[in-house]
Amino acid sequence: MGIAMLSIMLFHQEFSSIPPLNIFHNFGYWGVEIFLFLSGMGMVNSLSKNNICVFYRHRLLRLFPACFLFGVFKWSIFQVDSSSLSDLHIDLWSCFSLDLWFIHSIIIYYAISPLLYRFLMKYPELGVLTVLTAYVLSHFFLTPIIGYDWKSPIGVVTWTLGRLPVFTYGMLLALFPKIINRQNFYLCWGAFIAAVLLVVTAKMIELPIWVSCFLPLFTALGTPAMIIGCIVVLSIIPGMLKNICFFTGSISLELYLIHEFIIWSIYLKAYNVYNTLLLLLVAIVLSFVLAYAGKTILNYIIGNITHCKINFL
Repeated sequence: MGIAMLSIMLFHQEFSSIPPLNIFHNFGYWGVEIFLFLSGMGMVNSLSKNNICVFYRHRLLRLFPACFLFGVFKWSIFQVDSSSLSDLHIDLWSCFSLDLWFIHSIIIYYAISPLLYRFLMKYPELGVLTVLTAYVLSHFFLTPIIGYDWKSPIGVVTWTLGRLPVFTYGMLLALFPKIINRQNFYLCWGAFIAAVLLVVTAKMIELPIWVSCFLPLFTALGTPAMIIGCIVVLSIIPGMLKNICFFTGSISLELYLIHEFIIWSIYLKAYNVYNTLLLLLVAIVLSFVLAYAGKTILNYIIGNITHCKINFL
């Protein structure tokens, strides 16, 4: 998650496509997939140990305080100096970080996780077929009409369905020891081969709609390989870099909530005044400082509330 978050941060820089930073820029395409894949695995781990009430309480405590804290921070900055931030989409919904498409989608994924978990446990093949059907229909009927406009309710559905396969894939892999048999194993390999053939065929006959539909699916199928690659990288890099990756992963949600706002607000305030590389370094350092400070404050507040509640009981 740390490597994915660093790549996403660099992906949002227009000049990070220049070598050697383009390695991280290109890998940034996979960053969100890695997050959603690992989130799907995490949902299975949580649901296997907790009842639904505890599951939703944990998800609420993890997501809502951070979204609200950083959302209010961004909204407050915008109220003070909206002229230089006019290109950013900041309104009252931003107080809950709903100006970010990922938050819309992850809320929906959290909401449906218990149902999807039970469905995949009982009917794994039917569950996968249902998810893929919804995914394909969204690409063929919703995307061509409205595109990926996450500011509209239908756009949120489009984004959510578009990334649902990789989230479900993470859940399936975590459930694999419980649901696998010889028939399911052959079906999984069959689905993988079919997806590869569809992508190759679409590329050969140059059908843009089919390419846009099945390339993300192929990306989802390749996400476990990317995660294994991250593990290999972490095993060979120096200890200091490894610690940076672990630290980044530990505040990944907070970084996601704040880094893009910091980067673009700095760009809009001081672009062409200072060197762009210096702006990048300042924005990244400031993002880390705010993300760590925000998580520390939230942990302190939530910890005290929980401690007081236990003492009261």
